[in-house]
Amino acid sequence: MKYHLHTSTLHSILLFVTISWLSANQCTALPTNAYNRDDVRQRRDVDVTSTKSPLDVSIYYEALCPFSRQLIMDAYPVVQQFLQSGLVNLNLVPWGKSSEKEEGGSYLFQCPHGPDECNGNMITTCAMHHLKDPSVYFPFARCIEYYAYKVPTNTSAKECAKTLSIDYSPIEACATGPEGTILQHEMAAKTKALNPVVATVPWVTLNGVHTDAIQHGLTADMASYICQTLSYGAGGSKPEACTARSVAESGGDLTQRTMAGLKALGYA
Repeated sequence: MKYHLHTSTLHSILLFVTISWLSANQCTALPTNAYNRDDVRQRRDVDVTSTKSPLDVSIYYEALCPFSRQLIMDAYPVVQQFLQSGLVNLNLVPWGKSSEKEEGGSYLFQCPHGPDECNGNMITTCAMHHLKDPSVYFPFARCIEYYAYKVPTNTSAKECAKTLSIDYSPIEACATGPEGTILQHEMAAKTKALNPVVATVPWVTLNGVHTDAIQHGLTADMASYICQTLSYGAGGSKPEACTARSVAESGGDLTQRTMAGLKALGYA
């Protein structure tokens, strides 16, 4: 028996499949409505996580997701200041909704935004492994994100490392060899182990906990959310870094110096 689909029905099926695929793979815009800072307790998330410093802030992201890029760019001055003051520990997990396939005792990776995203994920993973200190590797990751879409990841990574006086040799060897593959598989495992599972990218957790409130708070206004959470935990008194809230380092000088190097290589 043969079945014939009406053209409109076929179009509807194809549209549904396309929308489903995009929903599963696209990264998601950050909140446009400001976080309500009046009372963290009303967000119903403080009772499921410690409110004492340092807070563990984890960002699960994709290197070429524009909204991951936006979050890392926005978070950079905040995180740098809070790392120095001991208010937070930062964990970057560059994987998001990528996929992997085991083959021949190794892994093949596929990323929603193409091979250069997989490369950016791997380079950042290797940088974290070899540099260890978030206050060192986060500026490097931020620099790569700044040049996402503008310059090939390999090129921007080398120039970012040069600008930051980072030895890129071990990072490059890692990213192009079996060490990087193993480390990237670990990022996949960390992401897959999350509960709830990653629904949007970027995805954030506070002390290993994810709620809608934490997602909104950390992506809409990370500085205020962290300070308000710590203030609640300290009986209302804000840490000194929060009262100062200068968050002065914007990364502007880093950008200018890296840009000069890239221009010398022929990139506008």
